[in-house]
Amino acid sequence: MKKISKLLSVVLAVALIAAVAAVSVFAADPAITVKTAPARTVYYEGIDTIDGVLYCDPEGLVITLTKADGTTVDLSADENEVYLDVESYVLGENTATVYYYDEDGNELTATLPITVKENPVASVKVTKMPAKTEYDMDKDVFSPDNFDLDKVYATAPEYFDAIFAELGITFEQFKEECKNNPEMMDAMKEAMFADYKNILMVDTTGMEIEVTFKDGTTQTLNDEQEYLTYDGALIPVLVDQPAEIKEGKNTLTVSVAGVTAPFDVTVKKAATPDKPVTPDKPVDNRNPEIPNTDGGVSLALAGVIALVSGLGIALVPSKKKEQF
Repeated sequence: MKKISKLLSVVLAVALIAAVAAVSVFAADPAITVKTAPARTVYYEGIDTIDGVLYCDPEGLVITLTKADGTTVDLSADENEVYLDVESYVLGENTATVYYYDEDGNELTATLPITVKENPVASVKVTKMPAKTEYDMDKDVFSPDNFDLDKVYATAPEYFDAIFAELGITFEQFKEECKNNPEMMDAMKEAMFADYKNILMVDTTGMEIEVTFKDGTTQTLNDEQEYLTYDGALIPVLVDQPAEIKEGKNTLTVSVAGVTAPFDVTVKKAATPDKPVTPDKPVDNRNPEIPNTDGGVSLALAGVIALVSGLGIALVPSKKKEQF
């Protein structure tokens, strides 16, 4: 009897241990670990930073997710919503945080080391001016009042088509959407003209710039290239303008990683609209009776007001209104 009791106690103990183990497995917290580091772990001030914020690239990053049931799965940041962030950075070694939200909404984190180096760009120089350096205030300068999608699109159709293709729409569909949603157009203009009173549609065709890096290397960029590359980093080349484009000479800047070079363009004066010519009227000594409108204002006076205001409308008291 003692042997049986002892055997039962051993079986019970084994069963209890197995049950506890099973419970502990199912009760485990989900977690992530870094399996493969992202393609880029070295970043540069001025290239990867904006206003003191470092923007990290998770491309190539692979994490291993351990679920609550103990099973694991590898997740690529290229195919899943995996984020990489550095709250604040210093030049040198830093720790980036990897964020992933599982299907239950749990925020899971892991860390990996990254390096931030100083801005590598030493100088920028315009070595060849763009073919077009003279612009027209009426045709080439846009403000919120004369903003026209067709004219903006015409400045760089291939560039805009590429953007719309990524969005899965056409330019015509975009225009129709703006037409049906005026608030969309208003929001777009508000964003475009937040820092500019007007905007010059700059044509950089034929322009070339030379960028010298602090390591002594140089790169030449022409208007057909949108980016420079340095140590795996893509460096956009930007053209900026003053807050307001005025008639005459305007100094624009080409910027690479915050290092700028100036170049000048000329904006011609806006066309002055022709003043309407008012033909001399013969003197009428008969003092004909002039009919009045319901508001008490004579039609003749209304015609003069319209003519003076530039509406191109002339009115003879005894005839109908004519549009020139």
